[in-house]
Amino acid sequence: MSLSEAFATATRWTRRAGTLSRKCMSMPDPEREILVLLEPRSADSALSQLRAIARVTQVLTPRMALVRADRETTARAARIEGVLGIHEDSPGELPSDLTPEEHLFVAAWVARGQPKARPGEGLPWDAPGRRPPDPPARER
Repeated sequence: MSLSEAFATATRWTRRAGTLSRKCMSMPDPEREILVLLEPRSADSALSQLRAIARVTQVLTPRMALVRADRETTARAARIEGVLGIHEDSPGELPSDLTPEEHLFVAAWVARGQPKARPGEGLPWDAPGRRPPDPPARER
């Protein structure tokens, strides 16, 4: 986004008393994906309350959810009864009784931001040592 596009996004024009005036508005707080840990006994209620204030994108019952939220919504979510923790980055301490599935869920969430290593990334399909995605029938 160019500087002028960013300024246009952050600026609203209003008409007052026949003249145009610029009213600067703050940039919106971007949503980010957060990991929410729930108390298993009250997870259903807490999840319902989370869904009322934010977009829940994934759930691993009974106690984990991924939520898209801005900072204000994240703060509101932290105050919901039954929410044990909210993490924006790699979580520090996790409950010691996590299941293998819950560990995998957290590991996948942490890995989402890691750079990908793909063989041949950026090379044309016919680069030396590469084969086209659908070789002719005689080569199969």
